[in-house]
Amino acid sequence: MSFFVGISQETDSLEIAQNKRNLQFQLQDTEISDVDKLDVLLDLGELYYGEENDSAYYYLKNALNLSKLRNDSLKITESYVKLSLVGIYIDDYETSMAYIDSTFMYADKTDARYFGNIGWAHSIEGIVYNNYEKMDLALENILLANSFLDKAEKDEDTQEYLVENYNDLSVVYFNIESYDTASKYAYTALEKAKEAESDYYVSENHNMLGLIYNAKKEYDLAEKHLDSANMGFEKAGNEEGKMSTASYRGFLYRSQGMYQKAKVEYQKTLELSKELEDIYSRVSTYTDLADVHNSTLELEKSRAYLDSAKMYTSEWVIPNFETNIALLESKILEKENNINGGIDILMEALEGEELKTFKQSELDVYEELARLFKKRGDYENGLRYYEKYTALRDTLQQKIQNDKLNVLRVEQNYNQVVAELDNTETRLQLANIEKKGFKTRQYFIIGIAIMLILFAVFLFFRERKLNVTRRAALKSNQEVLKLKKAALDTEMRFKNKQITEFAIHISEKNELLEKIKSKLRGIKVTNETYREMVNDALHFINSDIEQNKEKVQLYQHIDETTDSFGAKIEQLYPNLSSKEKKVAIMLRLGQTSKQIAVQLNISPASVDNYRYNLRKKMEIPKGQQLKGFIQNL
Repeated sequence: MSFFVGISQETDSLEIAQNKRNLQFQLQDTEISDVDKLDVLLDLGELYYGEENDSAYYYLKNALNLSKLRNDSLKITESYVKLSLVGIYIDDYETSMAYIDSTFMYADKTDARYFGNIGWAHSIEGIVYNNYEKMDLALENILLANSFLDKAEKDEDTQEYLVENYNDLSVVYFNIESYDTASKYAYTALEKAKEAESDYYVSENHNMLGLIYNAKKEYDLAEKHLDSANMGFEKAGNEEGKMSTASYRGFLYRSQGMYQKAKVEYQKTLELSKELEDIYSRVSTYTDLADVHNSTLELEKSRAYLDSAKMYTSEWVIPNFETNIALLESKILEKENNINGGIDILMEALEGEELKTFKQSELDVYEELARLFKKRGDYENGLRYYEKYTALRDTLQQKIQNDKLNVLRVEQNYNQVVAELDNTETRLQLANIEKKGFKTRQYFIIGIAIMLILFAVFLFFRERKLNVTRRAALKSNQEVLKLKKAALDTEMRFKNKQITEFAIHISEKNELLEKIKSKLRGIKVTNETYREMVNDALHFINSDIEQNKEKVQLYQHIDETTDSFGAKIEQLYPNLSSKEKKVAIMLRLGQTSKQIAVQLNISPASVDNYRYNLRKKMEIPKGQQLKGFIQNL
C-alpha cells in the first residue's frame, strides 16, 4: 500500500512539502469546521510518516482527541490505525500493537463502514508479527485483513492493499510447496489488480503464475502467463519487469531441457540488466548462462560467463553467488576430468559464512561432494558427505512440513473466526426481524391505547354537550315540564339510570385503561423515538407513570562474507542488524525492493521498513537517497 512506499525522489519530496504547507495553512483558518479540521489533521499526520521528529504523532493525536470529543468512533479507529503506522516506521512495535488493540476496541465488526480500518489494522499487525518472525500469526492477520478488506468500500488504497496481500499469500504458499493454494491466491491477486486497473501488478501476478505452473511442470500454462506478463510490461514500458519475465522464461526452458531457447532468454536478461545497471541481475544471469552452456558441453563459453560472474562477485558483496559459482566451477572441472579440483573448490565453499544463512546452498554442496568423492573412489568421504546431505535434507523437509502444519492451523483458526462472524451476522439479522415484530406489537398496543383515550374524550364531550342541551330544553319548556311532571319524573329516572350506566361504563373503561397502563409498564423499549411515543400515551392515562428502560448491547467476542564493503559497514555501523546489513548490501547492488524481498523471503513492505531503519541508523540527511549514500561508502 502507498503508505509503506519510501519517498526517495526529490520531486516527490517537493510535492509533499507543498502539501504540508497547504494543509497547515488550512488549519490556521478560524472558520474551518471540526469535520474538515479532523480530515486535515489526519492527512498531515500521514505526510509526516518516517520523519524523525514527532510531527506525525502530534497531528494524529490531535485528530484522535478531536474525534473523541465529537464521539466519532469511525474517525477514532482511523486515528488509531494511523498512529500504529507511526510505530511501525520507528520500530516501536509494542506501541504499534497497543494502538491496534485500541482500534479493535472502538471498531464495530458488524458495520461495513469500519471494515476498511479493521482490515488495515490486521495488515499492520501482520507486518509486526512478520518482523517478529512469527510467520503463522503474520499469515493469520493477512487472511483476516483480506476478509474485511474484501467487504470494505473499494477505494484506491484498499484495492492496492488487497492485491499486495493476496500476492504475499501466494508467495507464502509457494515457499512451502503448496502450489495449488499458491495459484489460487495468485489468481485472486490478478483479478484484484485488474479491478484496480494496475498494469504493473497484473503483469507481476502473471509472472508469479508462470513460476507456479513451472514448479507444477505444467509448462504450457507457465509460458502462457509469462507471455501475458511480457505483453503487460511491454505496454507499460517497464524494463525491470521485462527483465524478470525473460529470466523466468529462461528458467522455464531449462526445466524442460530446451537449452538453446533458454540461452536466448538469458541473453535478453543480460542485455536488460546492463541497460538498467542492475549488478545483481547481471551476475545472476552470468551464472545462469554458465550453467546452461555447461549443460550443452560448451565448456569454454560456460567458463567465460562464470569468470564474468566471479569478477563482479569479487568486487561486490552478493549473497549466495559465491556458492553457486563454486558449484558451477566444480561441474566444469569434472567435465575437464579434474575431479580433485572440483572437490577442492567445494571444500573451500563450505568454509564460507554465507552457508550459515543459505541452507539450500549448503545442501547442494554436500550432495555434489558426496557424488564427486564417490566418483573419485573415496567411498569413506563420499558416505560422510552423503550422510550430511541426507541429515540436512531431512531437516529442511521437516521445516517445510512444520511450516505447512502452521499454515493449516492458521487456516483453521481463520475459518473459525469467519464462521463466528457469519454466525454473528445471522444472529443480528434474526434480532432485526424480532425487533421489527416487537415494533409492530408496540404500534398495535399504542394504537389501541390512543383509540381508547379518544373514545373516552369523545364520550366526555358528548355527555357535556347533552347536558347543555337538556338544560336549555328544560328552561324553554318549563311550562310543558310542569304539565308533564309525572312523565318527566319517569323520564328523569330513566335518564338517571342511563347516566349511572354511563358512569359504570366509564369506570369499566378506566379499569381497562389501568390494565393497558399496566401492560405498557411491562414493555421494555430500547428505541428512543418509540419510548417517547409510549410515554406520550401513558401521559394521557396517568402523568405519574414510570417507565423502566433497558438497553441491550451485542459484543463480538468475535550473515555475509567479510570482504571490503561488508567489513566497512560492520566497522562504520556496528549497530545494524543482520537483515539490515543484507538489505544495505543489496541496495549497493542496485536491487529494487521487490528483488530484495524475493531474495530475503520477506514482503516488499518489510523491505521498506528496513530501508527506513537504515536511513535512521546511518543518519542520512534528508533529501539524500539511501541507495546513493550506500554506494558512495
